Amino acid sequence: MAVKLFCYRRGNSFLHKIPALVKILFMMIFCVTVFLGGQKESLEEILTLNVFIQIFISASVCILLFVLGKGKVSSIAQMKWVIWFGLFVTVFRLIPEDYNVFKDLEKLKPFLLTGLLSGGLYTLQFFFASFACQMIFETTSSLEIREGFENVHSAVCKVMPFMKKINLAFVISLAVTFIPEVFETWNKVRLASNARKGKKRRFFSNLLTELTALLSVLLGLADIKRKAILNRGYCQ
Repeated sequence: MAVKLFCYRRGNSFLHKIPALVKILFMMIFCVTVFLGGQKESLEEILTLNVFIQIFISASVCILLFVLGKGKVSSIAQMKWVIWFGLFVTVFRLIPEDYNVFKDLEKLKPFLLTGLLSGGLYTLQFFFASFACQMIFETTSSLEIREGFENVHSAVCKVMPFMKKINLAFVISLAVTFIPEVFETWNKVRLASNARKGKKRRFFSNLLTELTALLSVLLGLADIKRKAILNRGYCQ
């Protein structure tokens, strides 16, 4: 199945109609809030009322975004990679600094429980942040993001004319839309690959070909955007 993670989805939902910069600002604040409090190192830090409240609020916000954006079940299915990443992190948290802990059952049980709960909590937090980004980028096109930053840049230039020589808005919009554009390009490459390979399904050779094509396309897009930035600089 082609990758559609962080790709724009046309629609007329309430979330689609909210200004791009408002959604981007909300996304950044929400992602910071989700991980507020830092990493939890003990059971006492994990099993607290504040953590449960934080999880409840984060889950409620994600559900609200899903409803307001008229999300699809496929949007949730695209987040399965978070589980694998969370398992990877959890495994590393189960590796002790002192291997003598395996010789003492009284220390081993709380250590393993702390590692599992800590990894599970991080996976939940990462899922909430990633899902919020998914819903924001699904309902916000790269053009809307670029126009939003350019409008702000134009307003700033009226107060500080010297800012006209700096392509700050264009550079920021490129940075914000970089990840969605990578996945959108990857989606196109996968669709083209699926259409060409027919019944032949050699996983590793196809994957290598697709990654090579993705890198080639991204380099081409990077060169186009570099020239666009230079052209804007000359125009100003």
